[in-house]
Amino acid sequence: MPDTVVLARVAFALAWFGVQAALISTAGDRPDAAFGFRMFSESSTIEAHLTRTVVHAGRTVELPVEDGTWTTREPTGRGHNCSWHDRVKERILATFDRTIPASYSAAAQVTRWQAALADVALHLEPDGETRALNLTLTVHRNGHEAVVTHASAVVTP
Repeated sequence: MPDTVVLARVAFALAWFGVQAALISTAGDRPDAAFGFRMFSESSTIEAHLTRTVVHAGRTVELPVEDGTWTTREPTGRGHNCSWHDRVKERILATFDRTIPASYSAAAQVTRWQAALADVALHLEPDGETRALNLTLTVHRNGHEAVVTHASAVVTP
């Protein structure tokens, strides 16, 4: 019986170290490089600009969203206030039209912004005019040329 306990402990230890080695060796494949070691952090910045695609007078128009809030017209004609901040509480993911640090890497921040966009669009109450939310991210990674990423999320009626 003691041999079985020793073998189980050895098997567990080998499995544990194998999982840790796999996590470390695949850290570069994840946007946030979780379980990886970086001697020097990135000095990247990101700027987010939010717009919404609406149907107005039979035409599709892209309207800017100021500071994450906008007003829509309900079918009855009454105005309804909507806000990005109702769903997204993280300050970094709710700062628009200003350059901010891209904490934990530019790739991680882009992934988080895209997830926040999808979440807001999914939980937005249909208003009859908003068809999509559009996000433009301008990323400066370690002082290099800007890379612009566009993402859209369709608002389901």
